[in-house]
Amino acid sequence: MEFTKRDPFVNSSNKVVSLLIAAKEVDGEYSADIEKTYTLTAAEQKLLPDWTEAEVVTICNTFATEQGWQAILDADIAAQKEEKPEPAYFYFWDGGDSAIRD
Repeated sequence: MEFTKRDPFVNSSNKVVSLLIAAKEVDGEYSADIEKTYTLTAAEQKLLPDWTEAEVVTICNTFATEQGWQAILDADIAAQKEEKPEPAYFYFWDGGDSAIRD
């Protein structure tokens, strides 16, 4: 799982109040995405310039783990890999000796 988005939302005091977090999982030709907003508690909120990369990564990892993102993404990919039935073909009789396939 790779995080593709970690966008902060700030209030009028320039404190980060939430993060928009997105992640993607790729398995060959299959992929799955998830995106949710994490709302920070009052104790977690601080000015935008005061955030470190390590703090943001920790929040993203913790949130994704608590929400079960890896299992969700894996299930989405597994569903894509399930065998799909062959498409149905319809034959139309044009009144002659042969059927026209459409």
